[in-house]
Amino acid sequence: MGGSREVKALRKDGVEVDIELALSEAITNGIRVYTAIIQDISEKKKMEEKAKQDTEEMRAQEEELRQKHGGDGSYPGRDATPDEGERQAEKYYGADTGTSD
Repeated sequence: MGGSREVKALRKDGVEVDIELALSEAITNGIRVYTAIIQDISEKKKMEEKAKQDTEEMRAQEEELRQKHGGDGSYPGRDATPDEGERQAEKYYGADTGTSD
């Protein structure tokens, strides 16, 4: 006994929820006492899943960019002066970068 676990529980209204269940045991004046703490962690689980999906999406986008740019981590204008970088970006992306002198 002791510690906590994540388990599914059924609310009174019949909805299944994720909970964290912590159980403990104590003996007081020769009487064994059990304590349970129950916490609804449904929102926490949703946020964890969202973060996982966002991370996977970002990794996919990163891989797409690597392949698009030759896989070596370089990109137009990386080591260029601001003017050179702007010209390289315009050439690479085919659009005005929106900066002008």
